[in-house]
Amino acid sequence: MTPIRRFWIAVAILGVLPAPAWGQTGWGRMLRGGPFAEFRDGDWEMFRQTVRGAAENSPDGEDVKWSNSKTGTQGVVRVVKRYDLPKLGACRDVAGRTDAEGRVAPFRITLCRAQGGDWRIKPD
Repeated sequence: MTPIRRFWIAVAILGVLPAPAWGQTGWGRMLRGGPFAEFRDGDWEMFRQTVRGAAENSPDGEDVKWSNSKTGTQGVVRVVKRYDLPKLGACRDVAGRTDAEGRVAPFRITLCRAQGGDWRIKPD
């Protein structure tokens, strides 16, 4: 992957996060050397849609699979735990694994949504 392509992937990732969360989300740890570094051609959008859909609709522990037939990238997402936090609203611990270009790795993130808002990655 060219440096220019990696730059635009990073810009796209940061574009979906609120500015204060950029340095606090753990995405940098997820990207280094793992399958997320290989995402392209719609992989990020499919991953984000699946994570948000699981947070919204899936029962705890149920695997939600996704795959991109254009790139062969795939993964599994599941809600591990649901809870509410006073300042952040409804939260979901989400875990799973991704497989891109032969790189397979687990991930774990926490999403929270204030009433009427979008799901956001919980700041550390």
